[in-house]
Amino acid sequence: MVTANMLLSVFFVSGALDACPKTPALFITAPKNMEALSGSCLLIPCNFSSKPDQDFNSTRTTFGVWIKQDSRFNNSINNVIFNSSGTVTTYPMSITGDLSQKQCTTLFSSLITNYTDTYYFRIENRPFWQQLPVILFK
Repeated sequence: MVTANMLLSVFFVSGALDACPKTPALFITAPKNMEALSGSCLLIPCNFSSKPDQDFNSTRTTFGVWIKQDSRFNNSINNVIFNSSGTVTTYPMSITGDLSQKQCTTLFSSLITNYTDTYYFRIENRPFWQQLPVILFK
């Protein structure tokens, strides 16, 4: 019996803010790239901060949303694969960080090659939101 593992890579692409129409109020910090084997888990360390003149209200409900293919949230509602509010859990994943403490660490469980795509991470905490593109590929 031969077992083959597919290597998946995750890249956090710079220039994520190029498509944003407004100056961002939140800034996400995460590794530039990571690698994982197909069938394994991938823990992505992540945190975010607000601009000095902005007050991020941690008492408001905060959600993390993962979207594939298209960063335009309103135009790609069917591409949402995970929402930490529990409304969408298409992929086996969880946000292990405490979003109220500006920690957005995410665990992708049981990676498979079908997950090859471009992904965007979005933070929702009205009035703040920000997205970060992620690319998974073979």
